[in-house]
Amino acid sequence: MQTTFPSFLFRRLRLRHIELLDVLADEPTIHAAAMRLNLSQPAVSKMLREVEEAFGARLFERSTAGVRPTPIGIAAVRRARLIRHEVEGCAEEIAALRDGGGPLLRLGTVSVTSIVPDALVKLRRRVPNAIVHISEGPVDSLLARLLAAELDCVFGALSPNLLGSPIVHDLVTDIVYRDRICVVASDSSPLSRRRKFTWQELVHQNWVLPPTSTMVRQTLVAMYIGQGIVPPFASVETTSMVTMSDLVRSDADLIGIMREEQVRRERKIPGLVELPIRPIAELPPLSIFTRKTREGVPPLMVAQFSNALKEAALPN
Repeated sequence: MQTTFPSFLFRRLRLRHIELLDVLADEPTIHAAAMRLNLSQPAVSKMLREVEEAFGARLFERSTAGVRPTPIGIAAVRRARLIRHEVEGCAEEIAALRDGGGPLLRLGTVSVTSIVPDALVKLRRRVPNAIVHISEGPVDSLLARLLAAELDCVFGALSPNLLGSPIVHDLVTDIVYRDRICVVASDSSPLSRRRKFTWQELVHQNWVLPPTSTMVRQTLVAMYIGQGIVPPFASVETTSMVTMSDLVRSDADLIGIMREEQVRRERKIPGLVELPIRPIAELPPLSIFTRKTREGVPPLMVAQFSNALKEAALPN
C-alpha cells in the first residue's frame, strides 16, 4: 500500500522539529536558534535538513545575512505554531488533571464586562473542578492568539476594522449579547428628571469619555457625525469604567457613556441613572469566538462556557 504524505510526515517529524520551525521563524540566524534551543549549530542545521527532507521542499533560505522562511516555509511555520500551542495546552490540561484539578479553559476577554464573571460562576457550578486561565486585552490581539491556538475562545466584539479582515474567515462567531451605548448621570443631576433626550441636547455637557481608540468612543463620534453634529469633547478621559462611574456618581455636572452590558451591573449600585436618549447607538454585538476546525464542534469546556455566557446575558 502506498504511504500517504501525512502518514509519511507523522513517521518522520518529531515535536522537536516543530519547535525548531517556530524558533527559526523568530531568530535571524541558525546560531541564534541553536542558542535558544540549547543545541549546537551543527545539530540545528541537521534538524532543519531532516524537516526539509520530510516536507520535500526548501523551507528556509540561507545566506550570510541569516535565515528567512520561503513561501512554503511560512505555511509550515504557521501550522507548526498551531501544533506547538496545542501541545502546550494539552500539557497544561494534563498537568492540572494529574494534580487533581479539572478540565482547562483558556479564555481571552475584554476587561470591561460583567457577563464573564457571572458566566464563570455558572460554569463552576456545572464543572466545580474547572480551571480557567483568563487573558485580558484588546480583541484583535486576543483573536490572533486564538488563531495561534494559544486560547480556546475569546469573548468580545469585532471592531469595524476587523470586519473586512481575512481572519474573520477563520473564526466561528456566536452572538451572546446585542449591545448599545448608554449615557449615564448622577441621580442628583437635574438631567436625571428628564424623560427624553436627543444627542444634540447633550453635546455641550461635561462628558467623561473613554479614549478615542475605543469602540465605545468611536461609536459615539459616529452617532454625532452621522447627524451633522460636532462630537462632544471629553472633560475627563479615562480607560477605567470604575473611575468613570465613580466620577459621574460624585459630580452632578458630569455625564458618561457605557455599554448597556456595563450599565446592568452599575444599576446594582445606587447613585447612577441611565438617561433616555434617542436614536439608539448600537455597538457590534458581544460574541464568543472560536477557531474553525475540521470537526466543526467546539471543545466541551468551550461549549459549556458559551451556554453559561448566554444565561448570564439574559435580563435579570
